[in-house]
Amino acid sequence: MTPCRRGLRGGWPGVPPSLFSYDKEVMQWGMYVFVVLMYAGALGTFKALAFYIPASLWLIRLMLKREAGLRWKDPLFICILLLTASAIVSSLLNVNQVSSLMVVKKSYVKVVLLYCVIVTAFSDTTRLKRLALVMAYTAVVYIIVAFYETGRDLIKEGRIDYLAIRYFATIIVYFFPFVLLKYIEGQGRQRMLWIIPTVASMMALVIISVRASWLGIIGIIAIWIYFLRGAFFKRVNIITTSVAALCLVVAALVLFPSQYRLIKGHTVETIQMSQRFTQWRVFLSMSRQRLLYGHGLSDSDATEHYRQSFNSLYGRYPTKDERTTAHNQFLTILYQHGIVGLVIYITTIGTVLTSLYRRVIAEGISGDSYVGIAIFSAIMGEYVLRTLFEDRNIIPLGFLIGMTGAFTSEKKEGFALPLTG
Repeated sequence: MTPCRRGLRGGWPGVPPSLFSYDKEVMQWGMYVFVVLMYAGALGTFKALAFYIPASLWLIRLMLKREAGLRWKDPLFICILLLTASAIVSSLLNVNQVSSLMVVKKSYVKVVLLYCVIVTAFSDTTRLKRLALVMAYTAVVYIIVAFYETGRDLIKEGRIDYLAIRYFATIIVYFFPFVLLKYIEGQGRQRMLWIIPTVASMMALVIISVRASWLGIIGIIAIWIYFLRGAFFKRVNIITTSVAALCLVVAALVLFPSQYRLIKGHTVETIQMSQRFTQWRVFLSMSRQRLLYGHGLSDSDATEHYRQSFNSLYGRYPTKDERTTAHNQFLTILYQHGIVGLVIYITTIGTVLTSLYRRVIAEGISGDSYVGIAIFSAIMGEYVLRTLFEDRNIIPLGFLIGMTGAFTSEKKEGFALPLTG
């Protein structure tokens, strides 16, 4: 065998094996920090380091050790590659190429690398369950911060600053399945402890009163009930949990009646839905102009295009209070990528959910499969139900797709990079 072939099979000549002794551990800790800081915009530098260090290690591992840690032909991996390719093509075929390609780099390329790192580092049941535990504890941290912010507003003003607080609804829905996971699989005192963040999550969503988040969390609970069937009600005292959350919400609203009026008014008002229908009509009109390959990913171009299209349809420009985004992830993808990209995006989500469902059913409903149910319900709640009425950053979805790849891996350790296709 030639030296070149030995390098391909056994690693790069002259590179000591000890170099890769702790690479997976570093990747794991990087992902722990990344998920904790995923929604912490003020700590962007640390979040970037938590991503780029593991990603760099994965690339070094690929080049030197010649191990990818994943199956190149995995349908999930192919889907996110196709989605990234769609974003690149759409960007290159539009005027503002640089701005669009920067979005591709910051979002889509990052999703590809997240998938590679997570599958490599967490294709082991114990490690993946540890990552799910970190996500549950992250939920607890954000819930505490959310209650601190809402409590401060209620004490000072008697009502929350809705525009500032509503962002917590996104975070709570995203992490809630992992809190529910710990509540369901817990025993004795541990289960009693996890009932607190479970109740607090539902209570916070009611007080924040983002209606799409209610749809998301109802969907999450319904999915857990479906998978666990009768066992769900043995593990979750739904009556006690719901009554506890309701009593706490009622107590808060009695103490702060102005917040009750805000929630009541926001729940029954139809202005926001009317505005969304208007936004959807404008974005459909805009998307038809370049239906095949879309308009690229530049946010500034999309905003100006929306203003001009709105004026063309309604004879006036949108006011400062009228938002200029689609408030529907599927319409956003249609506008940015075109119909081809939308089909790839829907196929990606469908492939993820199908893979999770088959693996959960194949493994049987047990403690090991609960992580799969949590991922499944998180994607359904946040990226299927809520995105009918909201726009979403694709990176948190990419993290869940990476966890899906790790959960559905046929092997528990990395796959060697083959010499031929």
